Amino acid sequence: MSDPLGGLEPAPPPREEPRPTPPRRRTPSTYALLLVFAAFFAAEGIIGKDASVESGAALIRLGALYAPALRDGDWWRLGSYAFLHIGWAHILANSWSLWVLAPQLELTFGSNLTLGLFAATAVAGGAGSAFWSLHQGTAVLAAGASGGVLGLFGATAALYWRMRHRLPQDVQRRIVRAIGLNVLLIFAIAYAAPVDNAAHAGGAISGLLLGLIAPLPMLERRPWHTVAQAVLIAGALALAAMEGAAVAWAVHPRPRTLRGAGSCCSPRGASRRARAAAATRRAGRTCCR
Repeated sequence: MSDPLGGLEPAPPPREEPRPTPPRRRTPSTYALLLVFAAFFAAEGIIGKDASVESGAALIRLGALYAPALRDGDWWRLGSYAFLHIGWAHILANSWSLWVLAPQLELTFGSNLTLGLFAATAVAGGAGSAFWSLHQGTAVLAAGASGGVLGLFGATAALYWRMRHRLPQDVQRRIVRAIGLNVLLIFAIAYAAPVDNAAHAGGAISGLLLGLIAPLPMLERRPWHTVAQAVLIAGALALAAMEGAAVAWAVHPRPRTLRGAGSCCSPRGASRRARAAAATRRAGRTCCR
């Protein structure tokens, strides 16, 4: 088109509208669990007056798993132990593992079911630990979220198995390699470190089974999904009730003497073993791991 007066300018090129950024999906269950870990770890340090946060007396008061206490009626310890940790390395390792595993499950299964997976597998781990302790006739003081964390690992393996046909071959190989390396690491820790293998096994096996039957939004609904969902929700409610009972006991403990087989020990060596023995004198003979 001619412009004899020189007043016309070429039309500007059309502007590309910026693509909207997809909203970031939140993982509230992961953050809630980490906050609960931190809160109870702080409570352990305050009650035990121990900078290393390894007081046996504080652990028993706050709900650590201990067979003589279970025999005395402390049913809540089957779940409340999962929010307690023995020392800084223990809570940092479990918190990091939770941070790695839980968000992906929460984005896939949903926040409620992921919380249910942690809760149900933690209780299953506590039941496995208690059964093994009673079967062996030992009185071991057990604490830590690793039963639930291993449950999340089992659920992650189950999730891969259910979704494997939707993944490219190279992604499948990377996931299988990562799972295999973690399994080897778990067995190495079980062999070399003083950990509660019964709780780990109970959590991992129950997590694998629940992860195989839990409902997934992207897959077809199955008849057993309703039952699995009810089990996971019941697990979360049961763990909440156990923790509530543990807090009530910690606020208003009653004097008693718990006795059981086993020797006093600590995960940090002889000097702290002596302090643990003194701290847990009223609770009977215990062993921390």
